[in-house]
Amino acid sequence: MSKAKDEAKDEARREFKAIVNYGLDKCNWTKEEVAAQICMCPATFYNKLKAPENFKVGELRRLEKILQLDRKKLDEIIDKIAA
Repeated sequence: MSKAKDEAKDEARREFKAIVNYGLDKCNWTKEEVAAQICMCPATFYNKLKAPENFKVGELRRLEKILQLDRKKLDEIIDKIAA
């Protein structure tokens, strides 16, 4: 994989984390509370935040709903990471 492609994926991962952190702040949730809401142990949630491409579709949809996130934006970010 090229260095430019790696950098683009890293940037998309940072963008994903920033959007999730914004949702956490906006909704006044902790990461542990959100992990419980999407039926995931906190350690797994933290690991998936580091590598968002590992989230299952259902987990992403629950995360969007709980944190009131923009589905289109998250899908675009995941597509960038998965490319």
